[in-house]
Amino acid sequence: MTSAALGPQLQIELPEPLYGFQRHGVKWLAEREHALVVACDMPFLNLGLLQYMARQIEDNDVVIPRMGTIFEPLHSIYSRRCIEPIRRMLAVQNFRVIDLLQEVRVRYIEKEEIDAFDPTHLTFFNINTPDDLEKAQAEYARRYGDERGGTQHGGK
Repeated sequence: MTSAALGPQLQIELPEPLYGFQRHGVKWLAEREHALVVACDMPFLNLGLLQYMARQIEDNDVVIPRMGTIFEPLHSIYSRRCIEPIRRMLAVQNFRVIDLLQEVRVRYIEKEEIDAFDPTHLTFFNINTPDDLEKAQAEYARRYGDERGGTQHGGK
């Protein structure tokens, strides 16, 4: 389980990424050849990196960023061919994406490739705490000149 603190007294337990993917992504993926899976709390996705990743999926089942021993399963592209391995894993209560990667063809996007698009790795920043939210709002203001950090900006 993954834990997320949502305030000084509220903390929830979240299932591992494969559980969420099974609940929502497998059905969607069954209707398409590929699925880009990103976490909803990643506000600074890098379009250039995502486009580069999309070009790598052709002969692979998963395209996933990797920096050393750290993987980004919720910033990855999965092919339809992952459905059966995911279902087999979930049937035995295995929610570990790292285990899925042993079952399918994987194209790792390495740190050097990521750095070409996003040397600060801000694309992987996610909001889990009030402090993270403040950091995201400050980055948004730095980028767009808007302190609110809302979803609309002046297109700067």
